Amino acid sequence: NYIREDVLIEAMDDPHKLRAKTVVTESHKLTWYAGQAYGELYDLTLDPREKRNLWLDPEHAGVKAHLLERMLDYAERIEPRQPRLVYA
Repeated sequence: NYIREDVLIEAMDDPHKLRAKTVVTESHKLTWYAGQAYGELYDLTLDPREKRNLWLDPEHAGVKAHLLERMLDYAERIEPRQPRLVYA
């Protein structure tokens, strides 16, 4: 059996509303909002009700960077690519 280490959740149904992507692991949850300078990061082990946002906490910068990297990895693998145009 294959057990995933994380999962990507996307909320982009209405282009006029805030677009968000969330990566969830067994221990953390990170939400990135398109075009915004803020996000959400929670330690699900210590804070299962997601009361303390760790997005700006320097002690969690490594976890934040890792989860953002996972999000980029998902984007590279699953988002459609535009055809490449060649000009002469």
